[in-house]
Amino acid sequence: MARTSGQATTSIQDSVVADNASQNPADRGGGVFAYTSAGGRLDITRTTISGSAADSGGGIVTTSTGNATVTMLQSTVSGNFANSYGGGITIYNYFGSEVTISESSISGNSSNARGGGVDARTYVEATTTFERSTISGNTANTEGGGVRTLSGRMGMAVIHGSTLSGNVAPTGGGILNFSGATDISHTTITLNQATDGAGSGIATRATSDTVTSVQSSVVAGNVNSDIDAVGEGPVVITSLGYNIVGEGNQIPLFTEHDQTGVTSPLLAPLAANGGPTLTHLPLPGSPVIDAGDPAILTPPAIDQRGFYRIVDGDGDGVARIDVGAVESSSPPPLAGDGNLDGTVDELDYILWKGFFHDNPAHDPPAAPQNGDYNDDGVVDGLDYLVWADNYGRHLETVASMSSSAEEQSALSVAFEDDDASALVIDDLLVMERQLSRAFDAVLGKAHEKRKCTD
Repeated sequence: MARTSGQATTSIQDSVVADNASQNPADRGGGVFAYTSAGGRLDITRTTISGSAADSGGGIVTTSTGNATVTMLQSTVSGNFANSYGGGITIYNYFGSEVTISESSISGNSSNARGGGVDARTYVEATTTFERSTISGNTANTEGGGVRTLSGRMGMAVIHGSTLSGNVAPTGGGILNFSGATDISHTTITLNQATDGAGSGIATRATSDTVTSVQSSVVAGNVNSDIDAVGEGPVVITSLGYNIVGEGNQIPLFTEHDQTGVTSPLLAPLAANGGPTLTHLPLPGSPVIDAGDPAILTPPAIDQRGFYRIVDGDGDGVARIDVGAVESSSPPPLAGDGNLDGTVDELDYILWKGFFHDNPAHDPPAAPQNGDYNDDGVVDGLDYLVWADNYGRHLETVASMSSSAEEQSALSVAFEDDDASALVIDDLLVMERQLSRAFDAVLGKAHEKRKCTD
């Protein structure tokens, strides 16, 4: 059991938690039982939790309250079992706390009742977020094969840039929103299964306090119907546009810029297509390609794999975001492109400098947006060398973002700072001469570039 409070942090890193069973009186958390409160923090990074069992939270139970923070990054929760709910993970998230599961895989878990992969309860201004993760092959005997969400009192569940595939339950094969607000965006939900009319992809409970919103997502190609409301109450499901959906009793609510009645979204099988998780790559001719909102010029920086977002996928000469979790025809990010705009330039240097000496890199670690260009979990002089070596590289296929006046001002300040190279030299004394020469060369290029644009 991990108990964290105050400003303390508990970290589980590069670990394997396997083949355990709950021994606590509540029979929760077969592999890990964590309680985080009063501003405390729990970080689970590059860890596998598997083969464990409990009445709830077969793999892990995490309770967070009082503005606590819980993160799971680049981790795997698989092959766990719960008798009641949360075969893989049970989340109790309260009172302004934040739980984020990122770049992780939740697969092959099962529950004898609810929430085969995850059972997430989010209340009182708390937020539970799944981002750039894959939830696949989980089963529940009653509802919520992949995920079951319950929220209220301004709590919210968010699923962004993720994949729900091959999950099974009688109701809500991919996800059941049992109560409260669940926001789904840039996500692919396919090949899940439930009873016909019970939401093989998405099921939302028909009650006055249940709101499910869907934006730029694929909810098609599931077994039986794709998206349904279950129950007799009022239905509050909102399309925020540019979705690709199949069939179900909620299809009439998808109108504004949505494609409906799509029985086959033309996606390749779940596979390793780059990045830390398995994804469905759009096949040639897929309706998801370049079908997103053309008004999105500053997109989510990356797709689920960590590849660039807005590219020209259909070859018509216009870069436009795809629908769903994966951007077709997208190259991996250039080394040193911290802000992921398709160009390695001064802005990426400023980003690196701002996070210099972070050890470990944070939110999340090993991310180019945080200056960790060599992906070793630390922002240091080695990342500067990566940036310097790639300075000036550009990808024409990626839609670039223009610099704001504030960014241009920051550029001027940063490149007039004589102490910038000293940061790197202090960190890597043995490479002093090489780093100094590299910095001077790049600084010269930057000044030359600015003169050409003045």
